Amino acid sequence: MLERVNKVFIGKNISRTASVTVVPGAGTANTIAQGEIVVLDKNRNVLAPGSTIADTSGIYIAEGLPDTYSIVNTAGTSITGIRKVLYSDLITGSLVLNYDGRPYSASTEEVWTITMTTNFTPVVGALYKIRIIYNDTFEKPGQVTGTYYYNALTAFTGDLAIAFASLINADANARVVATSTGSTAGNQNGVLILTGKVLPFDRVDSNNSIDIYQQVNFKVSLFSNNFGITTSSMTTRPTPGQGIWQRVRDDEKLTMSNQRGPTNYTWFPIITPPWRTQDGVVNSPVGTYNMIIIEHEAQYISSDTQFRRQAPKVVSIYMFTGAATNQTTDVLSVLNPWMASAGGFDYIGQNFV
Repeated sequence: MLERVNKVFIGKNISRTASVTVVPGAGTANTIAQGEIVVLDKNRNVLAPGSTIADTSGIYIAEGLPDTYSIVNTAGTSITGIRKVLYSDLITGSLVLNYDGRPYSASTEEVWTITMTTNFTPVVGALYKIRIIYNDTFEKPGQVTGTYYYNALTAFTGDLAIAFASLINADANARVVATSTGSTAGNQNGVLILTGKVLPFDRVDSNNSIDIYQQVNFKVSLFSNNFGITTSSMTTRPTPGQGIWQRVRDDEKLTMSNQRGPTNYTWFPIITPPWRTQDGVVNSPVGTYNMIIIEHEAQYISSDTQFRRQAPKVVSIYMFTGAATNQTTDVLSVLNPWMASAGGFDYIGQNFV
């Protein structure tokens, strides 16, 4: 049987190329730009906006890649600057299972707030302890901790919050950032806020990172005979967001072997094509993407039967958000009516643009 195959297409924030061509012509290079997404008919000709299944029973998604090449054809004509193109598998209208859109949403990190009320007065010389228990470690969830001790030097909760924030932030292994919000020396309104870091914790994240995007999940415990009326609770739940560049990068890497050949991106030296995700580190600005999802099936004939079988496939199209030059409008003007005619799927809204 065929395995489930996902393919990822990543659009840049560019205008549609006028009279775009995807397949090189006789003696001419194609004109599709790097990061340009184009919908093609079953013969790989550019499909016009408003087309339906009556115009073509199947479509392809095409993306202009960063690579170009040159050839000399059989007539002896030199053709330079031919852009490599990434194609989806044929998407047959009668075999489309789902057509959906997911707009960009930012990620939020987990936040715990430790509030020390005015009813609590630290005892000078008493030992106070905060333990952070990390639940996001794959190998041993809940068994990786950070513990911080402090002997109170004053009778003010503000000083206690400031001291713990300093201790946590000085720890190179801490997976959270501590702030003593609203706390000043000599006051009784100590508030300590712990916010999860984004992996990789101590390095600059980029497309070349060998770590996948992962959020820190943790809980906090307080230890002392005199923490008084102190509350410790999660005040912000973590959400991974949708279309943030780290998740697009991970999707690009995980599908690399299905699309462009490389099966490894964690062992060095790595030989890979140029990454297409706008990572906001090497490239600017930071990439934020809306997502178009097409789930469909592909027919094939297996070795043990004369009948056709079907295997599920997914096409994920990430479209750069924002400015008026964003090509999302052009892509949806083709996909929306064709998908509606093929399977009665709802239009993806223009809030993507």
